[in-house]
Amino acid sequence: MKFCPECGNKLNDGARFCPECGFKIEYNSTGNFRGNAINLTSEEYIQKTLYQSNEKGIDISPFKDEKKLVSAANAIAKDVNPTTIIGTIDTSLLSNGKTGAVFTGTHLYMKESFGQSRIIPFEEMTSIKFKLDRTIDEKNKVKETKVLKVFYENKNEIEVTSDDLNDAYPLELIAKILEGICTEVEKVESKNQIYKLESLHPKIISLYFRIIIAYLRQDDNVVDTTEYKELVTLMTKVKVSKQIADTIRTYRFSEKTEDMDALISDLKVELEKAQISHPVVFQALCMDIVSMNKKTLTDWESSVSIKFIIEKLNVSEKLVEYKVREIQQFERIYTEKVDDNTIKNMATELGALATGAGISMGALAITGAVTGFGASLTGGLMSLAFASGGALFGAAAVAASAYGAYRGVKYFAGTDELEKYSIKQKALSDKITSLKAANTFILDDFNYLMNTINELTIKIMKHQQLNKSIVSKSGELIKEKNNYIEELTNQLQGFVSRGQSVAESGQIIEKDQERMELEQCLTTLPEELDLDKFNELIVSNLHKVDYAELIHMTYLDDGEGKLILDKNQDLEHLQEVSMVLVSIKYFETGSSSLAQGKVLAKKGFNSIKSFFNEA
Repeated sequence: MKFCPECGNKLNDGARFCPECGFKIEYNSTGNFRGNAINLTSEEYIQKTLYQSNEKGIDISPFKDEKKLVSAANAIAKDVNPTTIIGTIDTSLLSNGKTGAVFTGTHLYMKESFGQSRIIPFEEMTSIKFKLDRTIDEKNKVKETKVLKVFYENKNEIEVTSDDLNDAYPLELIAKILEGICTEVEKVESKNQIYKLESLHPKIISLYFRIIIAYLRQDDNVVDTTEYKELVTLMTKVKVSKQIADTIRTYRFSEKTEDMDALISDLKVELEKAQISHPVVFQALCMDIVSMNKKTLTDWESSVSIKFIIEKLNVSEKLVEYKVREIQQFERIYTEKVDDNTIKNMATELGALATGAGISMGALAITGAVTGFGASLTGGLMSLAFASGGALFGAAAVAASAYGAYRGVKYFAGTDELEKYSIKQKALSDKITSLKAANTFILDDFNYLMNTINELTIKIMKHQQLNKSIVSKSGELIKEKNNYIEELTNQLQGFVSRGQSVAESGQIIEKDQERMELEQCLTTLPEELDLDKFNELIVSNLHKVDYAELIHMTYLDDGEGKLILDKNQDLEHLQEVSMVLVSIKYFETGSSSLAQGKVLAKKGFNSIKSFFNEA
């Protein structure tokens, strides 16, 4: 059975359009679906049915509330790895996930308050029977009981009733899902939904990157400077080992092109061996390939190469829409002064896009968009927003009962500015670290190319010397030797060209690093300097004259008495200003509060003095 990828409706054999939504179904030369309509596994069918349901309390991967997911795993599906859960139905009054249903690809777990968990395995299910029993009690009232029976190949059966759970429990939806698994699912399987590429088998990691390299080389058989920079940045993000990096390098600098279909097929086989969901990995792979095409992102819909990989990996265009938006949001974080609240709103938007595109949490986790449970700041935008909480500069250490007072002190002292940008600071710091690590890969590649060039040069010199002594009767060099030297020369030219590309990529990464460091420095500096507070803080400082001169070079009068940061200064100068402000404790709440108090006291004293002088 095949289904429309747009709306999930059943498709008849040979259908050209979905009868439900009108989506065009395309076929390849063999008469099979061309990456559009799909044969569903149990995991895919369950998620599709839950997504289409209007039942309250439904959540499917990628889960927005990881805490609730773990709670459901512990309370309803004990001993189940939370990373294998693909969907839940929360029936608890407090919406805490402790009662309801939990789905993996192979089992259903059901539980209500004070009851025991009921488990329904999907393997060897043959049929489902659901009915509504009506009985009349002693008071002549009609009582309705929902009865669900599940039958198996070994003649066993499981019965679950609304008496076991409660009258409001969604047994009708459960029955529909189980019936669909019996009749419409080709394969019952449960796979880990959350894993990171770096933890997988080296062969899988190598194939993953070989597909990306084959994609980058498909137009001109060359990985250009910008593409190479993005490739090594991804290798850094995944924390590729030296051994795997050496393997990938062999393919990256080879003259031979690899067949994309064969590579994808090999990766799928290796993933199946490792019991890893290949659609999840393919989603992540497509998103990483899209990130190599930053030049074409503004008009990606007309990009032949992106359309090509969407079809090859059998993913949706909505996934590309999500990735493009994520890249744009990160660029905004890097280049604009966006505060933590803005970034969290951006993350909420991305979360909605990911859910709407059907992107699994596993796909986001593979190379870092999220890092699974307990996501860290080294991940993507969503983990950035929800993991930091703006606590980089110590706000988290403040007791909740005193938070309002603390906020007031910070405002009074003018130190609230830094804490507003803690997520941006962390994002920039992680990016700078990543760029520095990327240059390590580039250095290794450059050394490899130089060694190869040296070896080829030595071979050419040896054969030139040999050719001087091997001459035909007509005085011409032997043709075979000429051809060999020509081949070696062409190889040499190719490696020289690659060496130049690697060097240029290093320069691009270096410029990116400088740009991130500049943006990070600008984020630490206040847009407007409180000159009175600054003067009070340096009044007893040995270097106060030098500090004041430096500040007045950096903060310019806007004509209204305000000193505004001049962002056109070079990085070294701005870093020096930042160090000065840190050294005089401009950003520290205690010192700033004391200085601000002295400023206000002086202003008050001067006002009183002026009043008496006028009198």
